Amino acid sequence: MVDQYNHRVHNQGIPSEEMHAICAILDGRESELDGKRFDVIVCASAYHHIDSIEHVTKVLAYFLKPGGALLVVDLEKTDVDIHDSHNDIVPHRGGIEKVDIENAFRSAYLESFSYSRAFSAKLKGHPVALFIAKGVKPR
Repeated sequence: MVDQYNHRVHNQGIPSEEMHAICAILDGRESELDGKRFDVIVCASAYHHIDSIEHVTKVLAYFLKPGGALLVVDLEKTDVDIHDSHNDIVPHRGGIEKVDIENAFRSAYLESFSYSRAFSAKLKGHPVALFIAKGVKPR
């Protein structure tokens, strides 16, 4: 997916110095990403694919600057399993409950937690809703 993203950026004439994706395994250490910190980190439609949302939230929060925001957009928990053919690789097949995302943000020491429904849609003929959650790293 990273290669596809970079190919699309290149096809749009955007220089790689301006926009470029990388693939990295991160643990939240100073030596990673050349010590860079970010004002905003966005994770869209990926959390339901991640086994431990608590761990990934802590890692992402580590890379925020003080006052920086983590934004997560993903599927709200539903009784419908929209990933029925991928049971072995999608740990949160029915989406994520508000309490679980809030607990993950709080365990990563993110403040000013907010959560709202972003929009509703149909996926594979089933109604789904996506949420947007936000947390801020303390200053």
